[in-house]
Amino acid sequence: MVGRQALNTRVSTETKRRVTEASARQLVKPSVWLRRVVADALGPGPSGDAAPAPVERSVERTTHRLCTRIRPADAALLRARAAERGMQPSTYVSVLIRSHLRTLSPLPKREIFALRRAVAQLGAITRNLSCAADSDDGAVLGGQDFRTVQRVCQALREDIKTML
Repeated sequence: MVGRQALNTRVSTETKRRVTEASARQLVKPSVWLRRVVADALGPGPSGDAAPAPVERSVERTTHRLCTRIRPADAALLRARAAERGMQPSTYVSVLIRSHLRTLSPLPKREIFALRRAVAQLGAITRNLSCAADSDDGAVLGGQDFRTVQRVCQALREDIKTML
């Protein structure tokens, strides 16, 4: 952070509490809130800019962790949905964000494996129906019914494979 200096001060416990509350209302850290207050109090600088220069951060550092605030009701829903999938809420959010950014289907590994097993089983059912329709040994359904069920299984298998 070239050109940045720290500004230190000591305040009473009550002032610290009030700053923390004010920053929480604006959904920012106390340091960011304080930086904004100082910039507003000093007014425009020599270059005419009222806004402080943005903090340059290492891309490497910011790609590993992201902090966000959500409403309590949304947090409860998040915990419930993550628990349904057997995941930690942070992991679930990470999967959703990655899926959204990369236009992927937002499915956890366990659910993807379950769908892949379903594709394999539908393939086996389709093959067995094909064999049964060809052999005609003790067929309960007519040939047309076999072909219809076979087409449905094949279409379902292709749809799931496309989704994956």
